[in-house]
This record gives sequence, C-alpha cells and structure tokens, in this order.
Amino acid sequence: ALMSSADSALLAQASLFVENIWRKYNETASPEAALRCCRTVVLIAGTLSLVAALWFQNVYELMINASAIGLVSIAAPFIAGLYWPRANELGALAAMVTGLAVWVTCTVVSAWYCPSIETPNFLAGFIAGTVTLCFVSLATADLAPPTPLPYALQKQKGKR
Repeated sequence: ALMSSADSALLAQASLFVENIWRKYNETASPEAALRCCRTVVLIAGTLSLVAALWFQNVYELMINASAIGLVSIAAPFIAGLYWPRANELGALAAMVTGLAVWVTCTVVSAWYCPSIETPNFLAGFIAGTVTLCFVSLATADLAPPTPLPYALQKQKGKR
C-alpha cells in the first residue's frame, strides 16, 4: 500500500508539472517530448523524496515538514487565486518563493540558536508569502494582468 501511494504521488507530481507548467512554455511539443519530461520529473522528485526520507528518518517529522512546505508555498496563492480577483501569476510565484525561503531560513536559524524551543516557523513563511503575494500582485497588475478562473468566465458568459 505504501509503494502504491508513493508511486501515485510521484506520477501525480510529474503529470501536474508537465500539464500545468511545462506545456505552457512548450505548447507545440510532441507527446513523446512530454513523456520524456514526465519521466525526468519522476526521477528528480524520486531523488528528492529519497534525500528527504534519509534526512528526516522519522515519519512524523517528515509529515510535519511536508505539510509546512504546502502551507508556506502553496496555500496563499491557492486561496488568493480563488477569492482575490487581483491576484496574478507573478504575485503567486513570488509568494511561493518568499514563503519557502522565509520558512527554511527561520527553521535553520531557530535550530542553530534555540534548538530546545519549538517555534512556528511555518507561520512566518505563510505570512511572508501572503504579504509578498499582495504586494507583488498589486505592483505588477499592468505587467501581468490577473487571469480569471475558467468557471468564473463561464458564469460571466452566462450573464450576458
């Protein structure tokens, strides 16, 4: 069951990357090229997963950090994409990078200077990512206009 879940997670990451990111920049690529890219992403994600598993060696700690990565890098752009019409792609990317960087920095610093104190580093990363998303989205509104979600477009078309 664990192997089935692990290979499904690797394949899901690869297919999401290929369909949502890689195809955006390679629209005319052949299915064979997409398959090669997917296999490469599986190899990279598998290697990173192995490194993480060897590093943490504790399933609880691994799950906490995996959840924190999702919170600091994905939660703010996802929520803003659903509920804030002024959020744009550059703001989302900046939020992902900033949230992850702040979380890693806080985690490393707190491990060096106060290892006996549990600090909510993920909260600092989430707040930094959210602030960055708002600032960058507003600052780059002319450069990268927000893209409405497809269902929002369908609702607008139905009102006309």
